Amino acid sequence: MKIWIAMDTENKTDYTALVKSQLDYFNTNITKDLNFRIANLKKFIAVLKANEDLLDEAIYKDFRKSRFENYATELSLVYHEINLAIKNLKSWSGKNCWNSLKGVFDKFPTLLESCPHVAEAIAEEQRAICKSIGCSKAETYDK
Repeated sequence: MKIWIAMDTENKTDYTALVKSQLDYFNTNITKDLNFRIANLKKFIAVLKANEDLLDEAIYKDFRKSRFENYATELSLVYHEINLAIKNLKSWSGKNCWNSLKGVFDKFPTLLESCPHVAEAIAEEQRAICKSIGCSKAETYDK
């Protein structure tokens, strides 16, 4: 797996140490636990809700969106996606996840055919995900 490390050239900040600490944390396997994931998604919602005023202010400054428009076009979608993930995470994380992952490829064949490097990157990540949770079919998807 290739890992790209960003560098903030303006502030001369190298994120190598941060990325390494995050990888080390990930490699402890604590993030595989579904209850851990669900709890963190719920924390994410709480953080977003606690900071809605700051988000509204920032989005107003950048895009001149009102509080209502921001909620309707930005935040409500994020809340919906997080809640969807909470609701479905257990079924998405089953031993037969390959069929679900394969469905992603089936829905976007044009994208994958026109951007083979994207297709390969997605396939590589899906193989890694399947392998890490013990899927029986951790192979490349070939159309």
